[in-house]
Amino acid sequence: MLLGTPPSQPKEPDYPLPPELQGKREIREQRTSSSATFDLGDGQYATLQDSLPMNYQDREGTWQRIDPAFQPIKG
Repeated sequence: MLLGTPPSQPKEPDYPLPPELQGKREIREQRTSSSATFDLGDGQYATLQDSLPMNYQDREGTWQRIDPAFQPIKG
């Protein structure tokens, strides 16, 4: 990413969403390592939570989605 350029639009989550959350806006500020919160409208929210991490914190402290295509490496 170049300095001064706006970030790209967030893409749909890489993890499966229940039908009632598909197309709903994720509230990125509410992300944790194992949860994602969605705005259902009319003041209602839903949180998707997993026992495994769904997100990681980047160097700036912002939670980013974990790409399920990534695989651990031996080292």
